[in-house]
Amino acid sequence: MKIKLEYGKNGLWIDVPDRNLVAVLDLEDTRACAHPVALVERSLAEPIGSAPLARAASGRHNACVVISDLTRPIRNDILLPPILRELERAGAGDIKVLIANGLHRPMTDDEIRRSVGEAVAARYPVLNHFGRDKDAVACIGTTARGTPVYLNKIYLKSDFRVVTGLVEPHLYAGYSGGRKSIAIGVAGIDTIGVIHSPAFIEDDSLRAGSIAENIFHRESLEIAAMAPAQFCVNVTINHSREIVGVYAGDMTASHEAAMEAVKKHSVHLLPEPVDIAITSNAGYPADLNLYQAGKGMEAGSHIVKPGGTVIFAAEFCEGLGSREFSELILGAESPDAIMQKLTAPGFFVIDQWGAESIIKVLRKAEVMVYSEGLPHETIRSCFLTPIDSIENGIKTALQKHGADATIAVIPKGPYVIGAIEEGASHG
Repeated sequence: MKIKLEYGKNGLWIDVPDRNLVAVLDLEDTRACAHPVALVERSLAEPIGSAPLARAASGRHNACVVISDLTRPIRNDILLPPILRELERAGAGDIKVLIANGLHRPMTDDEIRRSVGEAVAARYPVLNHFGRDKDAVACIGTTARGTPVYLNKIYLKSDFRVVTGLVEPHLYAGYSGGRKSIAIGVAGIDTIGVIHSPAFIEDDSLRAGSIAENIFHRESLEIAAMAPAQFCVNVTINHSREIVGVYAGDMTASHEAAMEAVKKHSVHLLPEPVDIAITSNAGYPADLNLYQAGKGMEAGSHIVKPGGTVIFAAEFCEGLGSREFSELILGAESPDAIMQKLTAPGFFVIDQWGAESIIKVLRKAEVMVYSEGLPHETIRSCFLTPIDSIENGIKTALQKHGADATIAVIPKGPYVIGAIEEGASHG
């Protein structure tokens, strides 16, 4: 069967043997909104659990609008103009747009213009958040678990705060968007480092689609509540990355509504685990580098048997990722050696959680990687198995697991939540 994986900007067609294929886990084909700008405008006027944006912002002199960076396929050029118009109508004369980079690299001027649109970029300050710059953040206290809370000073000093975000499955937070845009997006390294430490990431409550007992989710809620946004605009998208829904208003209520909508079209249950899971990192921009790859690999790991194989496709046009991540993973003798470092008292390096996410998958399954952006020797140095094509990977995996081995495909990787039906055998 011919199946298209999300890969880079153009996708990757693969051929999977019909006799082995038991499931293709994909997003439901939800219809895109025909008039997204009108939908945004209506959501601002008829929000969830909040007064309309113009009324909520009335009397405020300045405002900060937080937006996602280029790693999230969100249409900031559609979202921002209606929000900015309503803020100006409310009387805010000083409006800044703040990019929630977390510890990701800052966006370039060209990327900013393409993201927000030429008109917005020309009229408003669009600023990168630098989570590594300790002078750019201020400490506002600690959480009950002891996490120090450092947030962007521009965000903190604003009279009125609007947070926007894309809600999709997330391997740590359960779902992205809402509180995460604050707790991670505009946070400092001393905050992000703690809630991405092994003490959090190794906890079994962290999983895509799970928030009920999720300690990462709870910590993010507490951090966001210490400097809340007065208005939140969350969006959901379909398989073509077109806007399907807009959920605006109270930060918690609007996010809960968006999460429920995503759950309905992204969760797939299998009767039993498979021998081989084929997946991706959802293509550009999520597959820019290996650092982000744990998201897609994890999506495959949840439906594969212990000792199974995850076949993973990602372009990695920007290579491995940050210098710190690259040095950590390339300089280690084994995954266990990396974990010994990460769990040693006082040890911390930026982006270490990217390596830990991959290691968590490797504990359960072999990971074969197809990528045009990384040479085979580099992939092998990262404890992954390089392959020349997905088809070659399938052939090798079938030799390992047997001619009758079962295969499931998740074309959009982390955008889909694959799980095994309750009571089923896990191998």
